[in-house]
Amino acid sequence: VSDGFAGLVPGLLHGPPLASRAKLLDGAHDAIVCERWAQDRTNGLHHAFFNGAGYASWENVWGIWNGLSDRDAAALRRLAHLFRQPFARALLFGENEEETLFEPYSFAESLPPGVYASTFRGSDAVLHLVLNRRGNATPAVLDDPATRLPGGLVVPQFFSWTDDDRCHWDVWNGRRLDREDAALPIEPLGFGAVYAAADCAAVDDALLAERRTLTATPLAALSAAPTLLRQTMVQDDDGDGFPPPPQKSARNATRVGANETVIAGGPFRFRVRGVQIEGWGGLDGPKTPDQAPDVRFPWEARAQRDHDHNVTLAPFAVDTYPVTNRRYLAFLDASGYAPAKRTHFLRHLFDEEQDSDSASSDEEDLLEQPVRWVSRRDAVAFCRFHGQ
Repeated sequence: VSDGFAGLVPGLLHGPPLASRAKLLDGAHDAIVCERWAQDRTNGLHHAFFNGAGYASWENVWGIWNGLSDRDAAALRRLAHLFRQPFARALLFGENEEETLFEPYSFAESLPPGVYASTFRGSDAVLHLVLNRRGNATPAVLDDPATRLPGGLVVPQFFSWTDDDRCHWDVWNGRRLDREDAALPIEPLGFGAVYAAADCAAVDDALLAERRTLTATPLAALSAAPTLLRQTMVQDDDGDGFPPPPQKSARNATRVGANETVIAGGPFRFRVRGVQIEGWGGLDGPKTPDQAPDVRFPWEARAQRDHDHNVTLAPFAVDTYPVTNRRYLAFLDASGYAPAKRTHFLRHLFDEEQDSDSASSDEEDLLEQPVRWVSRRDAVAFCRFHGQ
């Protein structure tokens, strides 16, 4: 590791980026970086760029909105625009039957500390992708005069000036490079890309103009704050036409059914670590619970993964035993209720090969088991029908 970065964990921001094993084994392998819960996408975008890989721009994560920041969105647009160019697709993904060689950590001994390059070589072209992993305010400028390639040309170390006079382009910032102007500035935590080819018409002026427009605003000038939608709790009235239950006080035992148990009210500490099925950590998401979005309860300022709040519960009554398959089937017969979507509805009772109106088993033990494979709407309809 370069001086000043020794001891940093590979893969973490400011440390060396990770190399894709699949890309090393097969240069045409199209890897995808996915970090759907991350609120700072810089590290994931760096890894995708370094490996010539795709990036999953996943914002609506199963109903929880985790929007990209302005900075990350701009970086992704710039990366995607570059990778979609024909010359880049040929080298990164092996299109047009181009055989390419993926070389991660190119020129590792000569690049400045915190700057890393990967190279994709084809038969007559080469693409260098460069990352500045330093988070300070000083851009990396790759114009080290101590680096001299054959012929004595003073150029950045990753340039491949040869006797065939390949043409070179700064395809990240959108400009043609020559011997007199070969410096490649890369902003802190920024990107750089140089393409060299024997075909000097491989990159046209229109593309360079598009790149200049895309990169005109430094990424550091854009907001890095994640975009989280403000959530409001609403009353979900999904009784499917059944009237709401009457007001029922659990203190009045005469109004409590024989199959109900009274739960006394009082203080309750509502504490839960999210409702989503995934955690956090590593390259897949934030490393602390408070960074990850989830739902927002009325007492919270923002959507967050951890919830801890003291509430006061009123007394209430609850069924002493779970609703059985027998009771739910009786409800269906008496009410005529049918779910709007029947996918997997009561699938443990009905043969998937038959119409779901005919039960596949009438065994007593099955009928006395708790009902399963019902949605919240199906459960609410049952409760409304029974005045609960």
